[in-house]
Amino acid sequence: MLDEKPQNAQDDAGWFRHFRMTKYLPAITGKFDAALAEQSSDAAATKAVMTGYAAAALDILLHTGAQPKNIAAELGETFRLTPQHLLLLSVDDFARLSSRSRLTLGETLSDAGFLIDQGIVAGFRQPSDARRPPRPPAP
Repeated sequence: MLDEKPQNAQDDAGWFRHFRMTKYLPAITGKFDAALAEQSSDAAATKAVMTGYAAAALDILLHTGAQPKNIAAELGETFRLTPQHLLLLSVDDFARLSSRSRLTLGETLSDAGFLIDQGIVAGFRQPSDARRPPRPPAP
């Protein structure tokens, strides 16, 4: 099936498919938590899981017409991703995985408040007219 875990844990495209093809959207966070826990001892696999999940989340939001200024809030509400989760990940990887234009995706992320430095998410500054991302639960 298209939503099966990839054979190679470092295959970000396989993780993207695994998350993006989830039939029941609320189940996507559980799949992410399980994949992250399973791959926590392998740094390259953890990065592949994060990249695949973030790319799938962005692709879903853009596919459903999310306004750029509210992307950070919607990432948090729907996918439990904070802007910090995207730090040090590559816009080129997001674009490659979701088959979107790197330039357009970079502009959308910039409009959403993400600071992009040489194709890498380097920071976040909340747009003044955007909804606030939810705060993560206290441990």
